[in-house]
Amino acid sequence: MENIDFNNLATKDDIKAIRSEMATKKDLKSEIGKVRQEMATKQDLSRFFGKLDAKIDKINDKLENKIQEKFDQVLTSNDKQIKILKEMRLELAAHNASYKRHDEKIDDIEKDIEDHE
Repeated sequence: MENIDFNNLATKDDIKAIRSEMATKKDLKSEIGKVRQEMATKQDLSRFFGKLDAKIDKINDKLENKIQEKFDQVLTSNDKQIKILKEMRLELAAHNASYKRHDEKIDDIEKDIEDHE
């Protein structure tokens, strides 16, 4: 067993000094009251998250509108390009028909020349 030096134990005055430095129940309750005043309540959190949800919904709606606007612009541009391609296809078909007639006429002329020779 350890040897205890009973001459160096705390005195009543030492214990009183330590007790005066320690917080009492009243001190602790006062501090807890201050902390509680600074803390958010369930109602505060509910209001905060309600406002946050509303802001998120508003931002989401704006984003959806911008995306839809850009998508509409792309579709409009695509429609214009399709119209141009259809016109070009019709022109190409007309040119091909014209070239075919020219080829037939040239063939007829070449045949007539061969017949006259």
